[in-house]
Amino acid sequence: MKKDVDSYMKYYNLEWLHSANGDLSPVEFENSQIKCSIWIVLYIHSMKD
Repeated sequence: MKKDVDSYMKYYNLEWLHSANGDLSPVEFENSQIKCSIWIVLYIHSMKD
């Protein structure tokens, strides 16, 4: 059963596209949010110079 749960979790998090996330997988969505956060921090930091 653990193998089945692990398999489903990989499918759910890596492959299944979620319409609420702009048709991205949860992992892709999280990565896109991290990239946005980095750009915001860099932008704010550049404004201080």
